[in-house]
Amino acid sequence: MKEGIGSLVRSIVAFYAATVGFGLSHLLALSPSQGAFYDHRWPCFMIVALLALRLLTGSSAHLGTEYPTSASPTVAGAVWFGVDVLFLLIFGFCALRSAYAASLEEFLGWCLALSISPLLGALTMLRNGGSWKKWRPFLISDLVISLAVGLAYLLYPGASDWPNLLGWHPTVVWTLAVSLLCTITEIPWQLYAAGQ
Repeated sequence: MKEGIGSLVRSIVAFYAATVGFGLSHLLALSPSQGAFYDHRWPCFMIVALLALRLLTGSSAHLGTEYPTSASPTVAGAVWFGVDVLFLLIFGFCALRSAYAASLEEFLGWCLALSISPLLGALTMLRNGGSWKKWRPFLISDLVISLAVGLAYLLYPGASDWPNLLGWHPTVVWTLAVSLLCTITEIPWQLYAAGQ
């Protein structure tokens, strides 16, 4: 029974990874008939991949430390596990919606939802005095990326006249840069937090 928790966590995380993989595959399969979005398929692919990687590694670390295989499951623990799994499903849905967006503006909107949802999920860590202190760097990173993607989403309509880098819309370049920075800085913290 106790190993069942660990295998359940691995199965849920694998399902999330496979779901996001379908979205990433769709981004790469875009055709030139999709206009401006086709021209941005590579940075959009990288943004979704980076945001999803952050959430995949973070969720895996969180689920693995909050629900260790040696602990006996309780009813309250099962309810909170369900809440955590629900948030992982929300992350996957937002990642898929961003990958299947019809326009760059819609893409940025779903990336914003994908960035904000971990902040909402983090509120569940406040339960019973939870272990939120060791996850503080991730909360800060989630806040930074949410604000950055929110800014990109708000500035998108007026940013078309700005200089493009590599032929990409400036808000897409900004979102990619922030996603890369947050992912690179966050994954070592996730390894550290998971090891405690």
